[in-house]
Amino acid sequence: MKKFLVTIFIVVVAIQCWAYSFSAVAPSGQTLNYNITSAMIPGMPQTVAVTYPGTSSSDPYSGYTQPLGNLTIPSTVSYNGTTYTVTEIGDYAFLSCTNLMGSLTLPNTITRIGHYAFNGCSGLTGTLTLPEGITIIGTYAFQNCHFTGALILPSTLTEVSNWSFAGCTSFTSVTFPNNINRIGNHAFDNCDGLTGALNIPDAVTSIGWRAFYDCDHITSINTGNGVQTIYYGAFCHCDAVSSLVIGDQVRRIYDFAFYGCSNLTTITMGSSIDSIDYRVFGDCTSLAAITMRNSTPPTIVNHTSSYRPDPYIGITADKGAPGDGILCGYQTGNYSSGSYTYHRFYGNEHSYSVAIACTSVDNCSAFVNGVNCDQIYEYSENEGGIRRYYYRFNGSLYSTPVGVRQYLNTFGGGTTSLVYLHVPCNAVMAY
Repeated sequence: MKKFLVTIFIVVVAIQCWAYSFSAVAPSGQTLNYNITSAMIPGMPQTVAVTYPGTSSSDPYSGYTQPLGNLTIPSTVSYNGTTYTVTEIGDYAFLSCTNLMGSLTLPNTITRIGHYAFNGCSGLTGTLTLPEGITIIGTYAFQNCHFTGALILPSTLTEVSNWSFAGCTSFTSVTFPNNINRIGNHAFDNCDGLTGALNIPDAVTSIGWRAFYDCDHITSINTGNGVQTIYYGAFCHCDAVSSLVIGDQVRRIYDFAFYGCSNLTTITMGSSIDSIDYRVFGDCTSLAAITMRNSTPPTIVNHTSSYRPDPYIGITADKGAPGDGILCGYQTGNYSSGSYTYHRFYGNEHSYSVAIACTSVDNCSAFVNGVNCDQIYEYSENEGGIRRYYYRFNGSLYSTPVGVRQYLNTFGGGTTSLVYLHVPCNAVMAY
C-alpha cells in the first residue's frame, strides 16, 4: 500500500495594529487611507475602500490630522506593486472633516458611499455630482454638508437612504434619476435651499416621513404616478409651495404630511386616494381650491395607524375646539410598588381623568383605560409653563373621559375664506 504524505503550509500573516491597510497621496494632495476589500488572488481584480485612520468610528480622526482643502478621490491607487480600483467610500471615512473646504470630486469607479461617509463636512461647496455606478448611499452620508450648488444623483441609484442629505441647507436643486424607487425618512429634511418645482419620478413608490420637512423654498410639488404612500410630515412646513398634485397611485397620506404649507393654494388629489390622516393639511391658510379625481370620497381618519411600521394608533382629545395634540403635565407619585411619573392629558387647558404611569417619557405603561403611550416625534414647546408632547397610542382608549371627544381634524387651522371643492360629476351626492 502506498502512503501519501500531505504537507500543510501555514502562511502567517502579520496583523497590522492600525485600522487601515495602507495610505497613499490623493490627486488633491491629501494622504488618504484605504482598506483592501478584495481577495489577494494574483490575476484577479483588486479593490479598496477609502477609510479613516483612527481605531474608533465614534472618533475616526482622533490623534490624526484631518484632510483639508478641495478633495479629489482617485479611481485607482497603487501599493507594493499592486494597482487597486477604488470602489467605495467607507463608513465614517470623512466624518466631521470640517477642514475639507471646496469641491468634492468622486471617480466613476465608486459603487457605494457608506454610512456617515461625509457627515458634517460643512466646508464642502459647489455642485455635488455623484457619478454613474453608485448604487448605495448610506444613512447620514452627507448630513449637514453645505454644498452651494445642485445635487445630481446617478441613474444607477435606486434609493435615497434615511437622513442621507438632511441639513444640507444650501443645495439649490436636486435631480432625481428616473428609476429611483424610494425616498427615505428625513432624506432631505431641512434642505431649505431647494427652490422651484419638485417633481418626484414615477418609479418612486414611497416618500418617507419628514423626507422634505422644512424645505421652505420649494414652490410646487408633483408626487408622480408611482407613489402609493406619503408618510408622516413628508412635506411639513414647505412654506412656499403654492400648488400640489397628488399622483393617481397614492392611497394614503399620513399625519401632518403637508402641515404648515401656508402658501398652498390648490390641491389636486389622485384617483386612488382613500385615506387622509390627522392634520394632513393643517395650517394651510391660503387654500382656495381642492380637486378630487376619485369618485369615492376618501376616509378622513382620526385614529391613525402610525407612519412607522409598528401598529400604533393615534388619537387627539379635546373639549370641542381644535387642538394641536395632547398636552402632557407631570406629577410624580407611587402606584403599586413602583415610582412613576404620571402623564395627565390636557386640551384647551382642561385636565381629564386619563393618566399614564411612565418610568420615562419613551417607556410608558398604563394603569388607567388600558393605554400605552409612545412619544411620536421630537417637536415640543413651552406654553404657559406646560411642556407639550405629541403622543401616539399603542391600542386604543377603552373609555373616553367624560366630556372629551376625539377631534377629527384634517384641515385644522386652515383658511377662513371660501374653499372650492371640485369633484367628479357622478360623485356629487357621495361627497
